[in-house]
Amino acid sequence: KESLDVETKDLICSINNFEANIVFDKNRSNREFANGQSPFFFTPVEKGERKRYEKSENKNEFTSTTAAIHIMDSSVEEIEKLFKQDDSGIYEYTCKMIRPYCKGVVDIKIGLVLFQFLHEIGHWNQFMSLNKNVAAYTAWNYEQEKNNYEKMRALKDSVLQRQAREKDKHLSTEERMLFRQYTEEYRNIPKEKEADEFALSHLKETMEKYREVCRNKNSNRTIKRRILAIGRKFG
Repeated sequence: KESLDVETKDLICSINNFEANIVFDKNRSNREFANGQSPFFFTPVEKGERKRYEKSENKNEFTSTTAAIHIMDSSVEEIEKLFKQDDSGIYEYTCKMIRPYCKGVVDIKIGLVLFQFLHEIGHWNQFMSLNKNVAAYTAWNYEQEKNNYEKMRALKDSVLQRQAREKDKHLSTEERMLFRQYTEEYRNIPKEKEADEFALSHLKETMEKYREVCRNKNSNRTIKRRILAIGRKFG
């Protein structure tokens, strides 16, 4: 039987066989997620190298050595909680996609974390296929991403103003509908859709690998208990 009391880092490390640079971030605040930062995200270039890229006169020739997948270092429970709190409807949208894969195999929380990880691996692979060219990756679907971000940001600002004015924290039917619409539009941007398709194509085998890890852990515990019992009997 799978345990749901599991750290995201332990879960990812137990099934990961991809050659990607993964960073588990500690001490990330909930405010980041309220501002639209996902517990999982991919960056093509970071830190000092990012500054060099921004100052570069030949951005189209710039290749990165610091690309990374960032994952919040917390429990699976906390990750699910953060997705549920997001008004955009991303939790419902993702669960609808992965539920057929999870049913009778793993808990939806586990499926959510595995899917999000695989989605970011999809972005990593996209970047590798562009020979780590930062400008090429950034420019891909940039206008669509920018347009969607601006619509989502404007909607969030409008909702916050309306909620403060009316002292009502609930979403209206229209607001909820627009969040769902913008989320679906975002996930249908080719770069995102391709990453989703990659994740779904690897989800079943990844879940099976996780179940095998769980079976092996349970088997090892059983063996240890038997050894201890024998020791007590003859000790």
